[in-house]
Parts: sequence; C-alpha cells; structure tokens
Amino acid sequence: MLKLLIIALLSVSLWADSKKYTGCELAQYGDVKVQFGKKAEFVKAEFEAIAKSGSNFRSILVGSKISFLNNKIIKITDIKANKRLKGKPRTGMLNISLDSKNIDMNYWYNNGHFIAYSSKGQEPLTFYFDIKAILCYTN
Repeated sequence: MLKLLIIALLSVSLWADSKKYTGCELAQYGDVKVQFGKKAEFVKAEFEAIAKSGSNFRSILVGSKISFLNNKIIKITDIKANKRLKGKPRTGMLNISLDSKNIDMNYWYNNGHFIAYSSKGQEPLTFYFDIKAILCYTN
C-alpha cells in the first residue's frame, strides 16, 4: 500500500512538473510618447500602469492610463491580439477611452517596441512605448 502511495505521489509530481508555465514576465519601461491631432508633434506622457508586470499585454495594459497635455487621459479598456504569424510583428486591436469617447486602435509590437494608432475615420491618435521581457520561464 505504501509503495502504491509513493508511486502515485511521484506520478502526480512528474505530471505537474511537465505542466510548468513557459513564457515571459512583461513590463512597460522607458518614455511614453503621444501624438494627438493630424500634424501634432509627439509629446512625452505619463504612464500609470495597472500592474508593474504581467504574463501578457492584457495584464499590464488594460486599465492603465496615459496622461498628456496636462489634462488629457487615455484609459486602455481592452486589447485583442490578431493571430500570430511566425517571424512577423505581433498585431491586434486596442480600445481606449479618451474624453468620454471610445476609440479603436490598431497595435503593432516588435523587438520590444509597442505602437498603437487610431483606426481610419477615428480621431488621429498615436502612442508608443517599450515593453520589456523582464523574466522568462522555459520547460
């Protein structure tokens, strides 16, 4: 009986070990720049993160706020990734709230650089910052 219990515990332990998390812990870092308007210059902005780090874009971006031009506040309300294509930048859709308006944006992420820009027909808005992998796990 004791042998069966030991074998069962060992089996569960090996199975759990094979299911370890793989991926990276992500964090926003560096300056955030915003361009608001058709011919406006990029201005430095303040980024108020919802979390210091997380396992994906949603966990570090949704709920975060970007303040610029003294009183404008962008709140990131949703993010949805497009299907990932090997060797290509990650892309997707971002939804933000600005001055009580919902604005749909496209995003592009490659080599640590995250850029979001408003969809056609929306108010001209672009912002960018860097996202760094601060700790990675592998099996």
